[in-house]
Amino acid sequence: MKDFSRVYREAAADIVAFLTPERLDVIGRHNPGWKAGRFDATAYLETSEIRYSAALAAFERHGGEAVEGRLRVLDVGGFMGALPLALVRLGARVTLSENYGYYEGAFDELRDYLAAEGVEIWNLDLSEPLESVPAERFDLVAAMAILEHLPSSPRPLLLNAKALLSENGRLVVDVPNIAYWPNRIGLLRGISPLPRMADVYHSEPPFTGHHHEYTVNELVDVLTWSGLSVNEIVTLNYTPWPDRRLLRRIAADWPRKRFARMREVLLACASRG
Repeated sequence: MKDFSRVYREAAADIVAFLTPERLDVIGRHNPGWKAGRFDATAYLETSEIRYSAALAAFERHGGEAVEGRLRVLDVGGFMGALPLALVRLGARVTLSENYGYYEGAFDELRDYLAAEGVEIWNLDLSEPLESVPAERFDLVAAMAILEHLPSSPRPLLLNAKALLSENGRLVVDVPNIAYWPNRIGLLRGISPLPRMADVYHSEPPFTGHHHEYTVNELVDVLTWSGLSVNEIVTLNYTPWPDRRLLRRIAADWPRKRFARMREVLLACASRG
């Protein structure tokens, strides 16, 4: 999408102003990994440009296009809202579905800002079965970094997403790869790839961190079981390798770049089956 990088970076910078330490500490009650001092919101939003650009590229590669000249987008569980803000500024018609009750008021001002910028807000939890699906249909439904946070089956969310796709729409999903190269090395040292037990133990319920990270086959399976046809699986890295020592960084970072199934993120583009 033309100009996405420039517009996204501007949107991310605007979002960061709302992510104060006090607000991060509120959402960190349910996931200590999000607390100020542990979570670098600026770095997360900046590096996530790679994920979002890959998602839009996959959407376009597989026939995704605006209907009647204006792209209709649904961002499921958009959290901080940088992607919907960027897309609405690029002229898309964007809806963000999010249950802001999860954040205990910490993101209410951010929600209101996004609405004032033109993002339609559905205060709706699409990870739960719906008695009736909204009538709107979308060219692109994005569920980015959300499936791993679900404490139970992804089935309701994926079925809702499928129902909200237009006839020729595309669903784009990304999840962390549990077979990521550093996870494999960690397991050899007896370190779990899942969240630290201290974080789970000390969080207030419900714990909102990662409950299940995915392999390539698992991601394909849950999409297929939901009646979706997988167009493509993309694997990518988006965070810098943390070890700054040059030789160790080169030796350790090489496998995650070389081998597709050892990369950090799994991204799928799917359509109605």
